[in-house]
Amino acid sequence: MPALDGLRGVAVAGVLLFHGGHLAGGYLGVDLFFVLSGFLITTLLLVEAHDRAGIGLGGFWARRARRLLPALGGVLVGVGLYCLVFADASELARIRGDVLATIAYVANWRDVFASQDYWALFRAPSPLEHTWSLAIEEQFYLVWPLVFVGLLAWWKRNTPKAVLVTALLGAVTSTALMFTLYDAADPSRVYYGTDTRATGILLGGALAAALVIWGPVRSRAARIALEIAGLAGIALLAVAWTRLGGQSDRLYRGGFVVCAIAAVAVIAAASHPRRGIIAASLSWRPLCLLGIISYGVYLWHWPVDITLSADRTGITGWPLFFLQFAVTLAIATASFVLLEQPIRRGALSARQWSIVTPVAAAVLVALAVVSTTGGSSSAASGGNAPAAESRRPTSELGRRVGPVLLVGDSVAVSMTDGLRNAGLDLTSSAFPGCKIVKGTIRITEGDERDDDCPWAVNWAQALRDHDPDVVLLESAAFELWDVKPPGSSDWLVPGTPEWADHWRANMQQAVDTLTSTGAYLVVANIACSDPPEGTTDAIARRSAFNPARVEAGNDVLEELAAENADRMKLVDLHGYLCPGGRYHSALHGVDPVRTDGVHLTPAGSDLVGRWLAPQLVRPDRARQEARPQTGSTS
Repeated sequence: MPALDGLRGVAVAGVLLFHGGHLAGGYLGVDLFFVLSGFLITTLLLVEAHDRAGIGLGGFWARRARRLLPALGGVLVGVGLYCLVFADASELARIRGDVLATIAYVANWRDVFASQDYWALFRAPSPLEHTWSLAIEEQFYLVWPLVFVGLLAWWKRNTPKAVLVTALLGAVTSTALMFTLYDAADPSRVYYGTDTRATGILLGGALAAALVIWGPVRSRAARIALEIAGLAGIALLAVAWTRLGGQSDRLYRGGFVVCAIAAVAVIAAASHPRRGIIAASLSWRPLCLLGIISYGVYLWHWPVDITLSADRTGITGWPLFFLQFAVTLAIATASFVLLEQPIRRGALSARQWSIVTPVAAAVLVALAVVSTTGGSSSAASGGNAPAAESRRPTSELGRRVGPVLLVGDSVAVSMTDGLRNAGLDLTSSAFPGCKIVKGTIRITEGDERDDDCPWAVNWAQALRDHDPDVVLLESAAFELWDVKPPGSSDWLVPGTPEWADHWRANMQQAVDTLTSTGAYLVVANIACSDPPEGTTDAIARRSAFNPARVEAGNDVLEELAAENADRMKLVDLHGYLCPGGRYHSALHGVDPVRTDGVHLTPAGSDLVGRWLAPQLVRPDRARQEARPQTGSTS
């Protein structure tokens, strides 16, 4: 079925675009893979049960091993080389744990128990961050055939119906678990859990059973209806992939299951024996070729992205994405031709496999240990790397400031290392793409996003966990898009009184939240930015690239600081990074200060950290230090 290969190509392209920062909901490509896997694996089991009146579990698992293990072994060797050549010592302990969890196919549960935040993957990335999804699929490949054999033994000829009912009940149970276990402050349990993410896989299995029971639709009217359902599924997925942010409550309150149902409709239409417009479109040869090697592309793309980073290559945006994609494609193609296909076609006998598999696993474990020797144990937990590093010995300045909690968006993330290097005892709760203003934002005409961040909940949790003396908020440039408040049909434009009132109210709530435990709040105002290459005029006018909007936003912050002078102050990051009110690529001997006109380079982060850290001393502490000392000295 070429169309299903094409669908694989779409799924992996979505993931690559998401990790490249070019598709907000592209992470949902993984869920499309889940539904496809459930459909294809269940179909294989049903066909084998029909043809052989039974299931050869050993043969099934051997075929899965031939398909999956060679490419994964190649990636783990590549990660070992990354550790030896590129990795910082602070990364090594975590990568060692990631390698071992990946080999055992339990990476998702390691992330659950470490409270690893997938949405913080850009903050302290591991080259094996993405293997959690492989673990979920492998656990399905292990358990589902056992369930199938049990159903076959009990129901015999009625096995397809039993599979359909079991899969649907399992999907309902998985969805209910997601609703029940979801915690907005820490969604890692439901995002990574096999039980809570099984819905898509099981719905794919239900589709396979339904097609065996009733067959594909036959009448012309039913075929048209199926094609329309498939097109509706594509439209829904297109909306989700472009607008549904990864921290939106809607994702966990039905978003995943709706996307899975949409994927089922697309697969049903694409796999129909009578090819329609969906199957024809997905059968486009380049898309099919990408789908055929999609497993290797998925495995290799993230280690390549980590290695060929903006800091190492000196390029950003689309040029960097195409470089990373080209290198990934080359490696994945070589892996497919030279490693995966020969083994899949029988290059090793069953006896040789029984010897090679444990030997290869032992070699990979040894490589993981050797290549990660010298890593810091503080990072070994894998989860919140910034938090794990936050309680280290600090400088005199750090002791004067006290524990600091950093919040904000990806610009704040890029400040983290510089502030730590300045000697601060800092915990980061910053999150890329997170905005404070509530409502739908308009990027361009026709490109609207309403993925509000659960910042109030996350910040409250961080305050409870870390009890900071000072909170540093980097004002998000996301506040400067046109915004449509919840329940309103009117767009508010930065610079207008209506917009100022809306943002002031949202910021006041942020101030109230961040100072609720007695912490003192320092707000860094919005710095000017330089549009990266390829930025459209519409985006430049409607964003932080527009100097008038930056000025309007900072005017509101000044008013807010005056109204809350007893518990917060404003620091002029804009004035520091943009002397004369304009963007400078080089400042104070650092060139470049920012990687893409927005985010700080490592040297730029150190520069800002040295300037900003002394300004975080609380006024009450500064007054106490400045007070003349009295008393007897005799």
